[in-house]
Amino acid sequence: MKSLKVSLYLALTLLTILNCSKAKTTPEVAPIITDVELSVQIHNEFYQFIKKDSNWSGTKKIESQSTSDLIAIQPKQGWDEFELILNHFEILDLPNQSDTKGNMSTKLSSISQKYYFTVNYNDETRSFEYINPEANLLNSWEAQSVVSFGTYITTEFTQTPLTK
Repeated sequence: MKSLKVSLYLALTLLTILNCSKAKTTPEVAPIITDVELSVQIHNEFYQFIKKDSNWSGTKKIESQSTSDLIAIQPKQGWDEFELILNHFEILDLPNQSDTKGNMSTKLSSISQKYYFTVNYNDETRSFEYINPEANLLNSWEAQSVVSFGTYITTEFTQTPLTK
């Protein structure tokens, strides 16, 4: 299952890098992200990423029927790469799925993912969601970005000891 996720991540990243369906051009120099809070929910896993004073931190909350665990996480490749990925997939500026051009309603399946985002950036807080974006990968660069970013965070982050 893990190799399937990694393969999917690599394939989606390649599609996004090649800009297969992305009509606009990506700026050559990525903007510098100042203080930001990003919360992402994928099914019952909650991720929170915070950048304050040029330093990133991350936590993952795992909920089950009887417990809720909060763990500190960090990317295997480092926070600089995380910020590059965040910029490349334009996560902080994505519209809601219903506002995208390539959005097509599809039935949910057993492998459908639900992604919920909350972004606090540039003194603005907003939320948006993508339900089953996998069904719109060929029609929407936004869906490609969401799925690629979701695969990235679920495979790239490892647990770190939580300091008290």
